[in-house]
Amino acid sequence: FRRVLFRSDNVEHDSSRQNITSVSKKASTRKLSVTVVQARSLRAMDNVKSKSGGTSDAFVTLSMKDQEDCKTKVVKKSLSPTWDEKFEFEIPVGASNDAQLLQLVVKDKDMMRSEFMGGCEIDVSSLPEGEEVRVWHALKGKDGKDEEGLGEVELIVRYAAVVEEAVVDDSGSGAVQTVSADTCHA
Repeated sequence: FRRVLFRSDNVEHDSSRQNITSVSKKASTRKLSVTVVQARSLRAMDNVKSKSGGTSDAFVTLSMKDQEDCKTKVVKKSLSPTWDEKFEFEIPVGASNDAQLLQLVVKDKDMMRSEFMGGCEIDVSSLPEGEEVRVWHALKGKDGKDEEGLGEVELIVRYAAVVEEAVVDDSGSGAVQTVSADTCHA
């Protein structure tokens, strides 16, 4: 009877030899997965005086402290754009409170520059760990205050630990295998 504990580099490690002295698990980082689904009721920024009331060429920027900003594609001439774009951020365990704030800004793309349309902040540490949350977020003004008529953005957010498991082989080889398992995936 032979049981395979794990396979690495095409080498089978036989657990029947009882060579395993320890298995340790720890969460070293957390993964934030954000899908920017769509927006609704955005403010018209282009051709505002036209008969149709105007449109916008909207895109979303996501940012977190000490991480690269992410941007959606630009959806032209719409006040209810659909992006359906997914982004991921890694947050170290024990990160400061400001490193756990996701900032979302909706902008209107113009030839020379982009104009602020609204934004919001999400405290990632307040999200239920390991659960997918789908929610509409009301956009606020530049100063973070509530303003009528800026619209809303729908997000799907999942915040979960990335667990690393170290398996130590006591057969004398000194082999250690580290396996990362993202708890986002069931």
